[in-house]
Amino acid sequence: MDAVDVAIIVVKAIVAFALWLVGTALLIWGERRVVAKMQSRIGPNRLGPAGLMQTLADGAKLFFKEDITPSNVDRLVYLAAPFVSAVVALMTFAVIPFGGTFELAGRQVSLQVWDPNIGLLWILAMSSLGVYGIVL
Repeated sequence: MDAVDVAIIVVKAIVAFALWLVGTALLIWGERRVVAKMQSRIGPNRLGPAGLMQTLADGAKLFFKEDITPSNVDRLVYLAAPFVSAVVALMTFAVIPFGGTFELAGRQVSLQVWDPNIGLLWILAMSSLGVYGIVL
């Protein structure tokens, strides 16, 4: 494995992460629109075009909220717990193929971050590790 192969893997991981973030934002937007229609609320559908800015507004609000850390916890472990859960969730997406293969600079590149022979076992193993983010 040379530097080009490593660069291809890194780019595929970044693209998969970006797709995960965009997909999450779109699902939140869709859920807010459906719930707002069911409850006859107009707020989430008015912020920006078709309510697309509501998720950004919620993110900005969350970013500026005060961080309250309990006094009897290890701060590093307390702050690392959400990242552990997110990394484990993203590692399950690494083995899911999003398409076939294509040729890039004379190399066959698959639309999958990592291609193990144990894909389903990997997903199950990573799913079981997700508990550590909650336990921490």
